[in-house]
Amino acid sequence: MLCALIDLCLLEKFQLKIMPHAKLVRPRKFVFLLALLTFLSLSIGSASRPEMNSALVEAEASPAAYEHTSNAYFSGLKPAVTLRTENSAYLLDFSEFTIREHIMDTGHLSMERLLSFLWLHNQRLNLQDARHLAALYLQECRAEGVNHDIAFSQMCLETGYLKYTGDVGQGQYNYCGLGATGNGEPGLQFDNPQQGVRAHIQHLKAYASTDSLNQPLVDSRFHYVKRGSVQSFKELTGKWASDPIYHLKINSILERLYDGSYAKPHTKASMTMR
Repeated sequence: MLCALIDLCLLEKFQLKIMPHAKLVRPRKFVFLLALLTFLSLSIGSASRPEMNSALVEAEASPAAYEHTSNAYFSGLKPAVTLRTENSAYLLDFSEFTIREHIMDTGHLSMERLLSFLWLHNQRLNLQDARHLAALYLQECRAEGVNHDIAFSQMCLETGYLKYTGDVGQGQYNYCGLGATGNGEPGLQFDNPQQGVRAHIQHLKAYASTDSLNQPLVDSRFHYVKRGSVQSFKELTGKWASDPIYHLKINSILERLYDGSYAKPHTKASMTMR
């Protein structure tokens, strides 16, 4: 910009020498005006671009415990929770996090995120029932030390987002296909949603840990599992299900849960070994 201004000023002087009485356009006024407009546009543009941290965005400060945010229920917003410390609070954007693959671990996602994701894939759900189910997964996983992100994703895969298009029926409360080994075999029946979720979590713990259960046993197939033989959800392929891409389907659901996107669900595994 400065070089252009100097060049135009020299040009104006040259024109005045050779054509002193000619009516000339004054380029210096044009360049100054252009410079002013450029400066203003850059200032406005930079003011409109918030500085983003890759994982932490500072929120309003308030001393409180760890709590979940209310992501607008049925939106495509990225999942987040608010982490509050003594002097500040941070909004955690999980799209920046690496998926935790271990079954015996702490999940990232909020109940609101689980609910909104489930509803986006099945809008015929009773929202109160779906919210209760999401809360049960957080509760039962916390009791046994199981990663609720993985457990919930597996439930979405096995039930077709609670559409139940396979051998297991809705009234069985069997959210992970326990005992459903294909060829029309419906698998186990549970009395209520809590019992069904608990059986799912206990079966995951049977595979991933040798620790004792913290809740009363409801999974009748618990003792058929080789305890501690699986650490990651990627190792469930060939053990929980014979589908060779079973773990890839769970991983796909986890990725979409984390990035907030919506995609057509995969079909459930055709044959299981539970």
